[in-house]
Amino acid sequence: MLQISVDFNTMMTDEQGRVYINTPLLDKAITDQFQQNLTVIVYEDKDFQVEATLEFEKGRWYARPDWETRLDLDEEPSQDLTMLSDQFEGAVGEENLDDIIKVGEVVLRLYPSYDEVLPEICSAYKARGENHYEDGDYFKSTLDFSRTIELGMKDSDLYSMRGAAYGQIKFYELALKDLNQAIELNPADAEAYADRGIIYFELGEKQKAVEDLAVALKLEPDNLTFQQVQLEISD
Repeated sequence: MLQISVDFNTMMTDEQGRVYINTPLLDKAITDQFQQNLTVIVYEDKDFQVEATLEFEKGRWYARPDWETRLDLDEEPSQDLTMLSDQFEGAVGEENLDDIIKVGEVVLRLYPSYDEVLPEICSAYKARGENHYEDGDYFKSTLDFSRTIELGMKDSDLYSMRGAAYGQIKFYELALKDLNQAIELNPADAEAYADRGIIYFELGEKQKAVEDLAVALKLEPDNLTFQQVQLEISD
């Protein structure tokens, strides 16, 4: 399968989650093989690889990743279940998020019925996503939150956080979809209302923005951040 090096960052990713392929940097022998809907492997440095489908639009090639096929490129753990379990428990004990995820994903791939690891893997992805968000790496945070949801954790906090991250990278439609889901799951999620209000404001829907901030402040009347945002969007 054709392997292509790409840059997974917000500048190289569109609102559909596709990754832009900078073809001038690639060998012509590689680009000559490009065709619509071709399945390839895209990777970033030595971090991870993922299968993707090639798409051509407006003179540019994009890769649409299938994140369920993601594989970290660090040296893989042993494939023996007993040894994997020991390594997994060690990673959990050390609270090493990257190792919990790396070993846990191998367990899930090789032993799909061994779902005892799922709660810890989901918690690790969620925590790592929060860390990425705090570090300002919003795109990577959306990937970790998405994987958590794919694995079965679908609480309102996840949708709210992923929605906020999508908003930060200006994927407004995806942000609205997630924040609507968060509010549906938890109508008392003040943060989701506030974040949705900000998205509406960015989209030019000021009245909806004002209404959402009013709900957020009704739920958390002493929240200084919400009060500041309300002042800004009401000007």
